[in-house]
Amino acid sequence: MGGKYPGRIPPIMRIVVLIQIMVLFIFALIVLTRVGLMFDSFFDFSKAAIWAVVVFTGLGAVLNIVTRSKWERILWAPVAAILFSCSITLATN
Repeated sequence: MGGKYPGRIPPIMRIVVLIQIMVLFIFALIVLTRVGLMFDSFFDFSKAAIWAVVVFTGLGAVLNIVTRSKWERILWAPVAAILFSCSITLATN
């Protein structure tokens, strides 16, 4: 959460974090299915679902580039850009 909240984060933001964890877990399953490591029966679904991963990682890259946080731009913008590049590669192959 970018260190926005000093100390413990508020309860509503804890719920947001749990939702983020679930979304990232689902995206990980989509990627693993797309590369053929899991759930072979969902491979056709993963061909379409991978584009949600592409949009998510693209949005993450943009947001990390435009953030006011110097350290997010320095560290996470390149990481997010690499993730975006990898997700596009995976989606188009």
